[in-house]
Amino acid sequence: MPGSTSKPARTSRGNLLRAIFVLGLLVFIGWLVTQMLPPRVLQNPVATPPIPNPATNSPPELEPTTAAAPPGAEVAQDPVESPAIRKVLRESVCEIVGSGPEGNRTLGAGVIVDPRGIVLTCLHVVAETTEPSVRLASGATLEVSGYRQLDPLLDLVLLVVKDSPELKAVTWKTLDPAHGTPIAAAGHPRGASYSLAGGKIQQQMSTLELPPEERAFVKRLLTSSGIAPDDLPTGKLWLQHSAPLQQGYSGGPLLDRAGNAVGLNVWINETAQRSYAVDGAEVQKLLNLPPLDPLLRPARLASLDARWRATQWEMSGDKLQIVFDQARSMRWQPATQDDYRILQQLALGLNIARDDELLAASGRTARHVEDFVKSSQPVMIALDKQRWRDAGQLILINEFASLALEEVNSGFFAFVQVEQVIAVGDKQLTVLCELAGGDEKLIARIDKSLSPPEPGDQWVMLGVQQRDRLLWEGEVLPTISSHVVLPLD
Repeated sequence: MPGSTSKPARTSRGNLLRAIFVLGLLVFIGWLVTQMLPPRVLQNPVATPPIPNPATNSPPELEPTTAAAPPGAEVAQDPVESPAIRKVLRESVCEIVGSGPEGNRTLGAGVIVDPRGIVLTCLHVVAETTEPSVRLASGATLEVSGYRQLDPLLDLVLLVVKDSPELKAVTWKTLDPAHGTPIAAAGHPRGASYSLAGGKIQQQMSTLELPPEERAFVKRLLTSSGIAPDDLPTGKLWLQHSAPLQQGYSGGPLLDRAGNAVGLNVWINETAQRSYAVDGAEVQKLLNLPPLDPLLRPARLASLDARWRATQWEMSGDKLQIVFDQARSMRWQPATQDDYRILQQLALGLNIARDDELLAASGRTARHVEDFVKSSQPVMIALDKQRWRDAGQLILINEFASLALEEVNSGFFAFVQVEQVIAVGDKQLTVLCELAGGDEKLIARIDKSLSPPEPGDQWVMLGVQQRDRLLWEGEVLPTISSHVVLPLD
């Protein structure tokens, strides 16, 4: 039989094995390529800061607005349709309101946690005002008397309202952080008061377990509230969820389908579409703490900018005359910190009246500015006639002035002695001074139009403490801007 030269036939099993090998090779190459790509960096994780929302005279519309989820976001099955959640939205959710030149505006959300008038919200919400108030869904506005307790490590604060009617408090529940648990976030995003955003719990995480970029953001958020970096928490608990939050949800509750509060919304990573609430277990720890005694004044936790705006707006000619009369009635001898604050208000008001930039920044109309400047003139004339011969005045005023040297953007009233002029500018002289009777040094920036000072000159100086500090001979000194300098005889 002649020999055969044909190639061996390929079996079905051989084809299958070769196909599996090729497929495996392609999967391996794909995995290798993904490992060579740079990791996706989360950009601009931002907190949900307050936004302006002009107040209306009528109660807000209580039909909740459902926030649309971004493409690809995981959304629960209609949690916002829950009757229990709608009931909480109507009875226990509120608006945190601040006042200013433009009128009242919504700064963020809050939730009633005690029927006697205690409201929970975020520190970064109330930091935008010196005089917060609480507006209920009914339209009633309640004044805040102070802060009952706070946890700056989680951006939380408890507000106490004055003359509160019987309120409906939310029920807090420690959530089993199962992935996929339906929830709804309540708040007031971008002018849409009493809105709901539905989503699901993704996971419970400690601060230490957060992705690096988000952990870094929490560090920035808390250090901006005055927390030292070494004191940053690692074991505090957060709930990561998929409700598509926007600006205005800060301080609002995270609710389960039964209407229980399981967390408080604080911040969102918009790029990664991940939202974060303080875990309800952490909130309950805060609720169990004894109240502060006395209550913290709201201005103590307000940002520097908020305090500055409030002072500028609240100052008027009538108020200037009132604080002058109060200072004169105590014979310019402050016995308490509150007494010295009267002198600080006088100093601030007179300097605002003589500073075009401060007047422009106050948000006043041209007519208000004109009236304020005109009404400040009699006060200035009366102050020029004041005689400073009582040693008790110097001792007491400078004792409090020394304590107030770190209060940026506040008024400053003190007896000072000139040491030397260290710089001459187009409009100002920079003068090294010392508190009379003490050894604290400071830098005074005074109008160039005033009489040139000589070493040894003594003044009663009314000014405004500046943010900037000046390094002088190895020492960082506070800086005072002054338009009112009264030479002593």
